[in-house]
Amino acid sequence: MPDVIAKNLSILIPTFNRQEFLSVCLDSLLLQQCTGYELLVRDNDSADSTKSLCIEYEKKFAQKGVDFHYVKNPENVGFRDNMVHGLHELTRQNAMILMDDDYLINPQALASLYKSVNENTNVKLATSPVYQHKMDSGLNSAKFVFAERANSNVFPYQLVKGDSYFLNAWTKYPPLVLSSVVFDRVALLASKWEEWSERAALDVNMYNILSLQGDVAVFSDKFVAYRIHPSQDFGNLPLEDCIATHMRIKDWYFLAKETQRFSAFTLWFWRIKTVILKDQGIIKRLFQRESDDIAKYFNWLKSYSFIHYIIIKNFMPECIRHTRYSSNNKNLLANVRRQILRAFLFIYRRKFDSQYQLSFHQALKGEV
Repeated sequence: MPDVIAKNLSILIPTFNRQEFLSVCLDSLLLQQCTGYELLVRDNDSADSTKSLCIEYEKKFAQKGVDFHYVKNPENVGFRDNMVHGLHELTRQNAMILMDDDYLINPQALASLYKSVNENTNVKLATSPVYQHKMDSGLNSAKFVFAERANSNVFPYQLVKGDSYFLNAWTKYPPLVLSSVVFDRVALLASKWEEWSERAALDVNMYNILSLQGDVAVFSDKFVAYRIHPSQDFGNLPLEDCIATHMRIKDWYFLAKETQRFSAFTLWFWRIKTVILKDQGIIKRLFQRESDDIAKYFNWLKSYSFIHYIIIKNFMPECIRHTRYSSNNKNLLANVRRQILRAFLFIYRRKFDSQYQLSFHQALKGEV
């Protein structure tokens, strides 16, 4: 099958001191049946041989018809800024952010993702699940996966309405990684993504923002190998990052509300589901820490959003499992029922009693 010419696609590879992993990543691109795209390797001031490696690969990509660029920062600007600056420097409408330690595992991966976006003007995001393995599992796995999938063709996909994708994230459509999507770069940079991604949740911010702007092409086949390294473990996240990722839920909620395409009940149900599912991993790791991070997190959560606090404390499976065996929480189920009853009474009285002035927080504390 002839190579797909991707004239409207840019690929950004942010990198820092990972020349061996970067080599595997670039090799996976050379094996793609896709050409004509723009490729930018943005080096965040690496101290290894990344620059000489890229000079070598520039010749290989030129022979393949790829517009290859290498840029090295004079100093390390941080992961987030290196990525954001790179996105602004790209010149094509659609883009992929391929992490330097990830790689494509199917020769038709790039062509499949690109064609789904390029052939459907309303598609803002094309997604695929990932093949995960640990950072220390070696480099030879790349050859194994490629050999296993060498005879693949362009893959089919499901076209999903963006609103449906947004509402069913975390359940029907699981969380993704940046390396596994092709997206509308211009639409993303015109949105609140850059502002919201100041500290955390760059990937989830992208998916939620773009799904509210157009349709999503969903592939069921795995296209990308995703290396998991220690810094990505929730257990190692600074408490400030845990807080920052949770704060985004309100942003997504109000962004969806602004579209006026969802009923109040639908958005409230989405919010409850997202609060429970999104922080499940974070809460689990916080409980495992020896420090008082879990207490600090809940104290912050109570002041930030008392509704979120009640949902997580009383309905998140990880919290229920943990408190079930605590001597201080023997009557957890009774407390949950009591809080639900108080919430319904609060809603009823606020709707039908014009003299009722208590806040939701006061009502759940049992005030009358």
